[in-house]
Amino acid sequence: MQRSGYLIVMAMLASAAFRICGQDSLQVVQERRASAAGIYQRFDVPDDRLSLNADGTFSLLQAGKSYQGTFRIFSGGALSLVIGKNVNKCTLQGNTITDGHGSTWIKMDATPEPSVAKEPRPVSGNEPAQARSKGSVLRNGDVIKMAQAGLDESIIVAKIKASSCEFDTEPDTLIALKTSGVSSAVLKAMTDASVQPQTEPRNRPAASGSGLPASYGGFLFDGTQYQSLAPAKISVVVGLRLRTGGNGFAVDGFSGNPPQSAVPAPSEILVYQQNIDIASVHLARLEFVRSLQAYQFNIATATVNPRPDLYPSLFGVEYNQEVPISLWRPREQGIPVRTEPVVERNGMFRLVPEATLPPGKYALYFGDSIHASGMIFTTPGGAAGTAYYFEVRAATK
Repeated sequence: MQRSGYLIVMAMLASAAFRICGQDSLQVVQERRASAAGIYQRFDVPDDRLSLNADGTFSLLQAGKSYQGTFRIFSGGALSLVIGKNVNKCTLQGNTITDGHGSTWIKMDATPEPSVAKEPRPVSGNEPAQARSKGSVLRNGDVIKMAQAGLDESIIVAKIKASSCEFDTEPDTLIALKTSGVSSAVLKAMTDASVQPQTEPRNRPAASGSGLPASYGGFLFDGTQYQSLAPAKISVVVGLRLRTGGNGFAVDGFSGNPPQSAVPAPSEILVYQQNIDIASVHLARLEFVRSLQAYQFNIATATVNPRPDLYPSLFGVEYNQEVPISLWRPREQGIPVRTEPVVERNGMFRLVPEATLPPGKYALYFGDSIHASGMIFTTPGGAAGTAYYFEVRAATK
């Protein structure tokens, strides 16, 4: 009896400890996994994909490399990605993941339905046209859920053929889908369902209400077609740091030329991102900063004596020592633009410059992801984020 009573008491204590520690039940864990399952695309680097699976595993395609691991979702939206002994802490809010570096990943199958009627899609002779117009739209996440639920591939293929579909079938996405357990037969059905009529032009003027970009990102429109902007890495130069350590005083900008060749002056710019705060989007012309003097980095006059003779002992440099920069930095005065939503895409906005952009280098960025040329900021150093960096060429005569 004493042994039995001891075991009962220990079980009660274990149960209480389980509740006190806030551990989630298996049902809650499974519900969170199922809700989050899908493929997420990194907004600033569209080729990077994160696939969360309902069984708690994930696959990551980043910078051309593939990774696998497990994930855990906690109350409040905290998300942990575990690869071996490394734990990456992120935040999950709705269909958006923010990683530890501040980059945004958006669920690819969560794009809201356009508010305008779509042009009819062609159907094969074996399928009634009415079948494709009924029910909700089938997307990548729906296929992943069916595959991971163990449905036979013939059933999934039949569902695809009988549904209106909006699939992303870019090569990297197909790889991520395969990793998530989608069979080759299902991938082929998805690819076939995504084929558009050959007579339909790939790009149309924005006024037509069609031909708008389908993927998230930034796009230039020259009056004829859209051109996708490639994100560029923001470089950081630390110009001053106390010899005792701590954060340094720095500037940031773009090094070298834009990732794409120069383009004609765009008549408008499209920005497409879910849950976007359009007021945080800025367009700026860039100017080249070759160098600064050491004292120009000192913004800590409240805690650091600014006397020139103390610079060598405090910072290890002379007061007026030249610090190489060689970065293209945004001018302090941004470019005025007229902003309006694009009704055909929820989360897409059109930015129209008030005047034609003259030849030069430009940046399109969010919030304070990059700082104007007159600003100094503190940082521990290391990698910065990305922004859109492009060049407008002179008009040809």
